Amino acid sequence: MRPGALLPALLLHQLLLPGASPLPEGKGRRRNALHDFKKTGEMMLIKIDNSLEVKTKLLNTTEQCAKRCSRNKGLSFTCKAFAYDRAMKRCHWLSFNSLTNGVRKKQDHAFDLYEKKDYVRNCIIGKGANYKGTISITRSGIQCQLWNSMIPHEHSFLPSSYRGKDLWENYCRNPRGEEGGPWCFTTSPEIRHEVCDIPLCSEAECMTCNGESYRGPMDHTESGKECQRWDLQRPHRHKFRPERYPDKGFDDNYCRNPDGKPRPWCYTLDPNTPWEFCAIKTCAQSIVNSTDAAVETTECIKGQGEGYRGTVNNIWSGIQCQRWDSQFPHQHNITPENFKCKDLRENYCRNPDGSESPWCFTTDPNIRIGYCSQIPKCDVSSEQDCYRGNGRNYMGNLSKTRLGLTCSLWDKNIEDLRRHIPVFREPDVSKLKKNYCRNPDDDAHGPWCYTSDPLIPWDYCPISRCKGDTTPATTSLDNTVIPCASTKQLRVVNGIPMQNNSGWMVSLMYRDRLICGGSLIHENWVLTARQCFPSRPAVLNAEVDIIRLPISGCTIPEKTACSVYGWGYTGLIPSDGLLRVANLLIVGNEKCNQYLKGKITVNESEICAGAETVGSGPCERDYGGPLVCEQNRMKIVVGVIVPGRGCAIPNRPGIFVRVAYYSKWIRKILQTYK
Repeated sequence: MRPGALLPALLLHQLLLPGASPLPEGKGRRRNALHDFKKTGEMMLIKIDNSLEVKTKLLNTTEQCAKRCSRNKGLSFTCKAFAYDRAMKRCHWLSFNSLTNGVRKKQDHAFDLYEKKDYVRNCIIGKGANYKGTISITRSGIQCQLWNSMIPHEHSFLPSSYRGKDLWENYCRNPRGEEGGPWCFTTSPEIRHEVCDIPLCSEAECMTCNGESYRGPMDHTESGKECQRWDLQRPHRHKFRPERYPDKGFDDNYCRNPDGKPRPWCYTLDPNTPWEFCAIKTCAQSIVNSTDAAVETTECIKGQGEGYRGTVNNIWSGIQCQRWDSQFPHQHNITPENFKCKDLRENYCRNPDGSESPWCFTTDPNIRIGYCSQIPKCDVSSEQDCYRGNGRNYMGNLSKTRLGLTCSLWDKNIEDLRRHIPVFREPDVSKLKKNYCRNPDDDAHGPWCYTSDPLIPWDYCPISRCKGDTTPATTSLDNTVIPCASTKQLRVVNGIPMQNNSGWMVSLMYRDRLICGGSLIHENWVLTARQCFPSRPAVLNAEVDIIRLPISGCTIPEKTACSVYGWGYTGLIPSDGLLRVANLLIVGNEKCNQYLKGKITVNESEICAGAETVGSGPCERDYGGPLVCEQNRMKIVVGVIVPGRGCAIPNRPGIFVRVAYYSKWIRKILQTYK
C-alpha cells in the first residue's frame, strides 16, 4: 500500500460526466457527420451575391443538418456549410462558405456556423484526396490551368468525369488519391503538371514544449485514426467539454493537450481505442524560448504556477523534494527528457502537468507527491477586497467567480436560494446587491454567487481572507458536541438496521486497473479524493446502496471505533481485488498534532484516526475511500482517505478530510448541480 499523488482535498464527482469510458455504439451506428465540419459559434454568413443559393428547414439537431449537407440530400447545389438557428431549430444550408467572394461574416448570437473542413482549411491529411481548398499555385509558383480548359494542356480530368472530386476553377486537387498530394495542370506550356505546396495538417502549425498551447488543425492521431469531436460524447464519454474549459482550445476534433501529457492527443472514433497521441511538428528552439519566457515567475506563482521557475525545493510540510532526474525513492516518467520545456532542474517545485499548483515527488518513501503550496501567489487580494470569518458580512463589488464567469443577478435567483437550501433562514436581501459576491447561507468557504452557465449554476469568488484575520469560519469542531447522525431511526427488520453492508463502497477503475476507492452518497455522485475520476451511473439495489453524510459541523467523540475500507495494497502483496477493512480509533486534533510533533499541523477541515494494531491503515489505491463511523445505529462517512500523508506509519495517526466540514457545501452541490 504505497501512497499516491495529489493535494489532500475532496472531489465530489458526478458519475454521468467524466472519464473516457466507451459508450455502446449500437448495431450499425454510423459516424457522426459533424466531424466533417469546422464550428464557429455565434456566427452567420450574409450573401452579397444574390446568385448564391440557400435552403432552410426545421430540424431538431445539428447532426441532422450535417448529414444532409454531407450527402447534399434534397439540395440543388453542393452544400459547403450550414448555419443552425438554436432557438428556432432551423437549418440554413449554404452553397458558399466564409472564403467565397460576395459573402461576409456577421456575428449573431442565435446561430452557430458549420463549414465543411475540406473547403476551408489549407492543409491536407494523408494524400489530400479530400482537399477542396482554394490554393491554385504549384510548388514552383506557376499558376494552375482551369480544369475545364484544354489550353495549354489537353487532359481527361474533366469535372463531368470526376463528379464529387470538386474539380472547380483551377484549384489544386488530387482526384485519384495519388502520392505527392494535390496537384494541377500548369499554365506553362513547358511544364504539364506539378504538385502544389500545401502543408500536411500535422506541420501547418508547430507546437512548443508539450503542446499545451497548440491550436493547430490536426484531427487525426499518429496511427491515422480520426479524432472524436470534443463537444460529442460518442463513442467515448469524457470530461473535457468545451463549455467547461473555454481556454483549452477544444475546437471541433483537433488534437490538444489539456492535461499535461507529453504531447497533444485526442479521443478517437474507434470504440476500442479511447485516445491516442498525435504527430505534431515541434517548433524551432528560438520560438519555444520566446513563448515560455513571457509567463515565468521566480518569487511567486501566477494562476496554477505552470510558469514558476523559482528554487523552492520542499513541499508545504517541509519534506525535501526528490530530483526530477532521479527514480529514487519514487519511479516516474515526468523527467527532464520527457518535459523539456518545463525547467525540471534539480529538485525544484514545478507544475509540468497542469496540476493545481507547483509540486514535486518527495524524498520520503511513504509520501510520493506533495504540493508546494507555501509559495505565495503573485495576485494576492488587496486589503479592501478581502473578507473576515466566512465572509457573511462581505460587501465588496467583486462580481466574477474563480473560473472567470460573470455573476448572475441575485434578484433572478432568490427563489433558487430559498428552494435549494430548505433549512436556510430567510435571506437578508438587503445585502444581496446586484450581482456582487456574497455569502447569504454562511458557507464556511467564503463568498459565492450564481452564474448564467447551466453547467456551473454557482461558484465561489476569488477573494481571500483578510491578512491576520482570526475570526473563525465555523465553530470549533473539537469543542462543540454535535452528533453526526440524525436521531431519527432507520426502518429495521427484526431489530437489525437495513444498512448492514458496504454496498456504498465504489472501486474506481481505469483500463481495468484499480486506482482509487470512493463512497456512493447519491445515485449520481461519488465522494472521493480529488485525483480520482470515476464514470458510470450507479443503479441502487439490494447490494448497491448509498452511505449517509454527517450533519454539518458535527463531532465524533475521541476513541470512537471507526473503520476504513479499500482495495489497495496490504503491505505484503499487491491488491488482490478483495475489499478490506481496518479498524481505527478517532484521535482529537490537539492530541493528533502532538503525535505529529510539528511535522504537519492538522486543521479544522481534517480529522485523525489511529490504528488499533500496528501497521493497519489506508495506503495507495485506497485513496478516496471512506472513514466510516456509526452513530444512532447508522453508518456515516466522516472522513475521506487522501494521499500525501504516509502509509500506515507506526505511532502516527492517519489524517483524513473531515466530511462534516464540507457537508453544507456537498448538500448545496447535490441540490443545485443537476
